[in-house]
Amino acid sequence: MPNPFTVGQPVPPERFVGRETQLATAFDQICSRSNLAVWGGPGIGKTSFLRLLTDPEVWQLQGQNPEAAVIVLLDCLSIQPFSAHSFWRRILSLIKDKLKGNLTLQTDIDQLLGKGRVVSNDLVPILRQLGEDKKFLVLLVDDYDAALRTNDNYNKADIEAFLYGCRNLANSEQESKYLSM
Repeated sequence: MPNPFTVGQPVPPERFVGRETQLATAFDQICSRSNLAVWGGPGIGKTSFLRLLTDPEVWQLQGQNPEAAVIVLLDCLSIQPFSAHSFWRRILSLIKDKLKGNLTLQTDIDQLLGKGRVVSNDLVPILRQLGEDKKFLVLLVDDYDAALRTNDNYNKADIEAFLYGCRNLANSEQESKYLSM
């Protein structure tokens, strides 16, 4: 029997093996609009797991409606050098790409992207509108540790502000009803 595990690269959802308990936990958190951190060493399948959570078939197998969610996956390593502004800008762009046919939200996002700096609070009106549309955002962030490293234009105070913004958004009284991270 061939080894079902792939080493060194993420696997597509159809080749994903195991982790049923973790998958159930993730969907419990998503359904309650809560948050979940997936932690572990290199090569244990975190990226594959996050990609699995983007698959509509997996959602249906878990008894969930993938159409109710705007699912966004961002790898923090794709932002070089990392900055909070670039992170939130990329998140908004990815949300916009998922909103085909929703011209109102796409226009709102375009206006936000036209600003000089994008911050976590810029997602607030987007989350509210998603809620009005009976949808919610699933924000999957891979290689989050890249956001915790300083660079020439991103210092410890910037990291603290970024983390505060994430926490504030995830724990806000109203908007957290439309967000799972």
